[in-house]
Amino acid sequence: MKPLTLNEKRVLTAGTFKPIDLLKIIAGGMPLYPVINAISGRTKRLQKIIVVERKALNIDFLRENYSEYVLENFSVAEIDLVNSCTL
Repeated sequence: MKPLTLNEKRVLTAGTFKPIDLLKIIAGGMPLYPVINAISGRTKRLQKIIVVERKALNIDFLRENYSEYVLENFSVAEIDLVNSCTL
């Protein structure tokens, strides 16, 4: 199994909230943290960070493994993407 990244662990800790879960909170079966995180927008923010993180990992993988192939077979100039892109 692939280990989770720090941000993926944070999303699991933050929890997800659905309106039906309010009944569980009243009954005492669910913690209040997912509700607070849903209201504050923390869960959505963390999910967006994970999407950006995965895209960055994919770009790094492609750069490490296929940069020579792209430069040899296509008329593409080498660009320093590390300094031109920020997360």
